[in-house]
Amino acid sequence: MNYCWISRRPSIPSRTAASLLPGIHQMNIPLEVSFKDWNVTPLELFYICCFARSISPRSVFEFGTFDGGTTLHLARSCPQAEVHTLDLPNPESHFRVGERFLNTAEAGRIRSIRADSRTFDFAQFKGRMELIFIDAGHDYDCVAADTKNALLMAAPNATILWHDYLSFGGVKKAVDEVARTQPVVHLMGTEIAVLQLGNHRRTSTDQGSSNGYLNDQLGNWLQSDQ
Repeated sequence: MNYCWISRRPSIPSRTAASLLPGIHQMNIPLEVSFKDWNVTPLELFYICCFARSISPRSVFEFGTFDGGTTLHLARSCPQAEVHTLDLPNPESHFRVGERFLNTAEAGRIRSIRADSRTFDFAQFKGRMELIFIDAGHDYDCVAADTKNALLMAAPNATILWHDYLSFGGVKKAVDEVARTQPVVHLMGTEIAVLQLGNHRRTSTDQGSSNGYLNDQLGNWLQSDQ
């Protein structure tokens, strides 16, 4: 179940982006989309950038650099932030880790860490990260370890995002475990699970709203060829 396409139905409450991000309708997020397998969808990238824009974090942490597309957009959406991004020392050879942000104006604010997230010491970041994006290994042990370290690093008002919540059993199991004690929700129309802490926590219930339905349909259409 760690690496298989699972039920598209979330076990946690679903929320629209508008309910989690007041003011999203006024956000203008320029995207530089160059899609590869395993990238987030354009809709997901837009929402991730909206979270970043809304929070205006000073410190961001990303589990899973891959080609650096999401990393680059996080840095652009948070012009005052230092973005830390972690990937394995020797990943698969079909891509160059972080290639999308190399030689960009944002590269000077991006700190690339090459290590196994299951053994890396995160103590130096304890309580410092205001936005955390988890999209590295998708087996349960890896996601559970990344989640534990994300909670260690999280600032009091942090937001934590998980990708591939509906696609991988390992991700879903790890997220659902956190949801037993924390108000984790599924972002409608996406593969993203969201935990907003402190002042960023939202309590709106809008599963049946028309905006939520339209976002869900658009998200499913964008992901239909994956």
